Amino acid sequence: MAAINRGKNGRCLSELKAIQKMRRMDLSSNSETKLWGSKAIAIKTNLGFTNGTHVDCEGRSGGMLLMWDEEWRVDI
Repeated sequence: MAAINRGKNGRCLSELKAIQKMRRMDLSSNSETKLWGSKAIAIKTNLGFTNGTHVDCEGRSGGMLLMWDEEWRVDI
């Protein structure tokens, strides 16, 4: 995810999309994403998830991204 955030590796996002399609993931949890705000939302949208939440990174550390499809009920 860090490579996606920095915009240096578009292939990483493509690989995540391929994994999601192949495995038919309907829930994904990612930590140490180093993402914040609209970037996290864009990743969720690009991967095709309908719902999600994120915790922004602080400086160069942290960040979480949890994404799920509408079939799931997630309480946080």
